[in-house]
Amino acid sequence: MNRWMRRMALGGPWLAAAVGFATSWTLAQPTDSPFPDNSAKKSAATEKGPGAVAPGAKAPAESTADPFAPPQSGKLDPPSESPFVPSNGSRPAAPLPGDSPAPGMDEGPFKDETTQPAEPAVPPSDGVPAQDGSQDAATSSMAKAQELFAAGKYTEAIAELEAAVKAAPDNYQAIFMLGVAYRYTGRYDDSIKALTQLAKLEPDELGDILLRRGISWFYKGEHAIAQADFEQAAGLNFNDARPELWRGLALARQNRLRDAISAYSSALRYDPQMVAARTNRGLAYVGIGEYALAINDFNEAIRQNPEDPAGYYKRGVTFGRLGDLRAALNSYDESLRLDPKLALAYLNRSEIHQRLGNSAKAQADRSRAVELDPQLRATAGGR
Repeated sequence: MNRWMRRMALGGPWLAAAVGFATSWTLAQPTDSPFPDNSAKKSAATEKGPGAVAPGAKAPAESTADPFAPPQSGKLDPPSESPFVPSNGSRPAAPLPGDSPAPGMDEGPFKDETTQPAEPAVPPSDGVPAQDGSQDAATSSMAKAQELFAAGKYTEAIAELEAAVKAAPDNYQAIFMLGVAYRYTGRYDDSIKALTQLAKLEPDELGDILLRRGISWFYKGEHAIAQADFEQAAGLNFNDARPELWRGLALARQNRLRDAISAYSSALRYDPQMVAARTNRGLAYVGIGEYALAINDFNEAIRQNPEDPAGYYKRGVTFGRLGDLRAALNSYDESLRLDPKLALAYLNRSEIHQRLGNSAKAQADRSRAVELDPQLRATAGGR
């Protein structure tokens, strides 16, 4: 089979989600390339997450939660990405009592991000055209599929990819992209089936395949099965930080936060610049009450990405849990300087002002929070 068909890598933007408090929390999703990237073999590979997800929260009927509660698990949004920029995702939030560590506390998952190769978008043929024209048909369908991915039209891309696979059943790239596209459209069982088929067809690429299959298991809610795939992928692509990041996310969803911290730490050993792993480790530290360690991670994440308001917000929540109100206030101020529409930051800052005796500023922040997000009215009204 044409080896060009196996090597397509993508890049993706970064995504950070604001930490929810006392309600629900929006998560960021890892970027998973619709093309194989063999990042264990490519030193340029890194993993971050795609674009920003606005914080959203639905207030409980009564506000009894700690305003400095750790971030809660949230929902994963459907992907919005090109074949060169994979997406982010979301799942329903499950509010928990204020001081309880939230199972599945994480900012991810984050899609894997790699350096796009200098290869053509549509790999050239092997030079020996099939007599029935199936290779030409597959190449044509692949070209259309890539354009549709770039436009975010995943359902239409699936039709082209299925046509490509029908024309060339051993087309590695087409099956790989199809497995990812199925996941982007919520067809997790179909994704798992396609990637399982591909694992039998191309055992030499098992690390990349298992990483993507694990992501599909993750979104299906089978976190223990996903964890097993990520562990095997980590063993095969032993210099790749991404399987360790995903393993940490799967462990966090099982409320195994200490094990998740170990996995995030492994990811950071492979890639110290992986902000996703550092931020998620910070959130896991919050979940087990290790606030000083969490602040260290958030500080480093801010240093690496100083224009991200969510980093300052998370640090503000953590300083609040530590009782350092002035530091919390400064962090919320900075998050709002970068994102003046971050409703939860206004709401949390109002609580800080109230505790510091600044009633007028507290009321102004509460009003602004409700103006930006009317769903916060019940929570803000109780303060």
